[in-house]
Amino acid sequence: LATANFGGYGPTSEPTFSYRLAQYEAGIGVYGRFGVCLNPDFGCYYKVGVLLTNALLIPSDKARLSYFSPCEDCRICAEVCPVRAIDPSKAPAVGYNRDLCSRFILKMKEKHGDDAKICAHCFSVCPWGWEQQGASSIA
Repeated sequence: LATANFGGYGPTSEPTFSYRLAQYEAGIGVYGRFGVCLNPDFGCYYKVGVLLTNALLIPSDKARLSYFSPCEDCRICAEVCPVRAIDPSKAPAVGYNRDLCSRFILKMKEKHGDDAKICAHCFSVCPWGWEQQGASSIA
């Protein structure tokens, strides 16, 4: 990008930047019920890197995502959440209480030390996690 005279920015930890929104706007995934973006090819098991730039980029084919709504009729993650941080009566992402989930994880770490496993029940039961496992990267 620099050689084409476009600006770029390094990694950011700014709390106002939403990686989930960037994934959605880029056509990578749709909002999942438990606060992640789900990709039709990789489910919830993928990692995303973000490059901020002022270059005009064309997003992936977002039209294919209009038919992808894996959480619409699924409530499995909400049923297994030990602190009920996922409200199945609300639309995906809107019904996810990140603060409640984070507080639970912090309490677990306080009680069991840094070796405590994070909860991740939602990841472990998500049908779009298991069905898509084995894929390693988005090209």
